[in-house]
This record gives sequence, structure tokens and C-alpha cells, in this order.
Amino acid sequence: MNITYTIARYEQMDKEDFLVAFNVQIEDYEIFYIESMLPLSSINEKTSQQVCQLAYENIKDKISIIVDRLKSQSQIKIGSEFKPL
Repeated sequence: MNITYTIARYEQMDKEDFLVAFNVQIEDYEIFYIESMLPLSSINEKTSQQVCQLAYENIKDKISIIVDRLKSQSQIKIGSEFKPL
């Protein structure tokens, strides 16, 4: 299964929290949005790649649960073309 992660948000929320959000696309059709809030202190002196990796690690179990649920529910591809009879 091919899963693509696109950064949807990357910003400091307040003086203590930093938000990284991803659009997660499964194959060519299922897409969902998920956020990972990180303590600002945990990202000091890290590159943007390291911050995104930390954010991903923080929510990877949630992503796996969502992906499994979507796979089990998918009887039709969301975003697929429908042609009326």
C-alpha cells in the first residue's frame, strides 16, 4: 500500500506548542488530515526534517488505526469517477 504524507501545517501555535499537520493520502484516493502538537522545547535545534519526523513518530499509531479503518470500510474509492446510467 502506497501512503504519501504532505505537510499541511508547520507553525508555532503559542509560546509552548508547535504544530505539524499532515495530509495523508492512501494510494490514489483516500485522503485525511491529522495534526501532531509538539512541545516547543522538544524541537529546539532540530532541522525541519527532524521536527516532521518527531511529529510523525508522535502520531504514527493513530495514522495506522485510521488507515486500517479506511481499508476495511472501502468498498468504493472515494474520489473515483461516477457515471450515471
